[in-house]
Amino acid sequence: MHQSTPGAFEKDGVYYKEVQDIKAHDMVRALNEVTGEERYSRVRQTFIR
Repeated sequence: MHQSTPGAFEKDGVYYKEVQDIKAHDMVRALNEVTGEERYSRVRQTFIR
């Protein structure tokens, strides 16, 4: 979770947010499973199950 995301909390130098609290336009750390690259990406849309 990027530190500028509203509602993010810090624990041991890393920022987190509960999954159910993530909203569109939040910045989250994403993993490219093919290349193994991690980067921050903006959430485009969320879904409710």
